[in-house]
Amino acid sequence: MTEQRKAVIKNADMSEEMQQDAVDIASQALAKYNIEKDVAAYIKKEFDKKHNPTCILLSSSLFTGAEEVDLLLDKQRRFQAMLADGDIFYSRSDLRMFIDKCRNDARSKLLDLYSEFHKTDPETLQDLVLHAAAWLKVSPLNTMQLIRDYPELISHRFGPNGSLPLHIAARAVGETHLQRLEPFLDRFPEASKCLDKHGLLPLHSALIQGANYDVVTRLLESYPDASKCIVLPRSPVPKDLVPFVGMLPFHVSCCRSSLDVIYSLLTHYPECLVGDKSNL
Repeated sequence: MTEQRKAVIKNADMSEEMQQDAVDIASQALAKYNIEKDVAAYIKKEFDKKHNPTCILLSSSLFTGAEEVDLLLDKQRRFQAMLADGDIFYSRSDLRMFIDKCRNDARSKLLDLYSEFHKTDPETLQDLVLHAAAWLKVSPLNTMQLIRDYPELISHRFGPNGSLPLHIAARAVGETHLQRLEPFLDRFPEASKCLDKHGLLPLHSALIQGANYDVVTRLLESYPDASKCIVLPRSPVPKDLVPFVGMLPFHVSCCRSSLDVIYSLLTHYPECLVGDKSNL
């Protein structure tokens, strides 16, 4: 016999009708799906259909770190739109309070996750919000929101000669990679010419991680001469970079990339084929 689970609402600022809708939709989601991410997506979709998509609050256990941060920032942007449109459901002071809470909660979550990864105190990472967002692969729209909220951090380095947010974004391959990368490039294009803590350009890092054609093309547009820059990591050289020492981007692409990326780099710098790489 299937065990019946009873929903318990511990805290809510919704009407009783909305609370009941939330319980009903959550029950439907749990009946349909076993994976937490699918459960969360279904609840959000169905609740947004019935109610203004601004007030839904779900247990953080239903989300991965990235999804939880994106949810908070989605809400922040919605509240900002309501404030700009003169929404009459909430007072302007309430909307500003909601916006600040979402912004602060998102920042805290980002720094907690990043500090856990680096095994350090979040207090030491207060200026690395954009680094954390790039590493966590926050959605493109929310990446742009964070850059608007913390514009001074776009050029902030992680320690002396450390990585910029763009360096982290260049390594964060995956879905929507180009869209996540572009806000960093648009706001601080000079970063495409800067070396990270290992002595790599963003193009180097992207190629080593197997970035796609669109990402490589965008980085080359920002800094065409990157195609001529040899991979020369700072000492001590991390083990995963040893195979690429002395290589041009073209050579790296031959090891890690698809044919369209290889051809693009060849056309950018045909001289890469001249002589042995150790003599370049």
